[in-house]
Amino acid sequence: MEYPFQLPTLWAPQGRARFLDALMHLGNLPWAVELKEPEGSKRGQGYRHGITQAVLYREFIRRAKELHGWFERQSLDASQCRAAIAFPKMESNQKQQELLRHHQEVARAFGVEVIEIGHGWDCAR
Repeated sequence: MEYPFQLPTLWAPQGRARFLDALMHLGNLPWAVELKEPEGSKRGQGYRHGITQAVLYREFIRRAKELHGWFERQSLDASQCRAAIAFPKMESNQKQQELLRHHQEVARAFGVEVIEIGHGWDCAR
């Protein structure tokens, strides 16, 4: 399914467009938010990949000077863009909580916020 609200980004001069899931803001700070949903047994790998994506989207926004005028017209400071990954709340069992702590540690190392969305979230809706 394609979402018309995704922001196209370019990670390399000869690369193809990559699409940021959500561009949000809090005050004048834009947030690049990567949304992930569980993918069976690859939840850990998919969420780590999402952290990488969030970092790349944030850096694109910070460095794409040609776009900064648009951000300024929205009263946003693109050079201060923040990054986050959002995914459904992890189960309370030990294995899932350990996986969550690992994701939080990796994300913290790259300045990415981890957002857990309450149970019942469904990307397909």
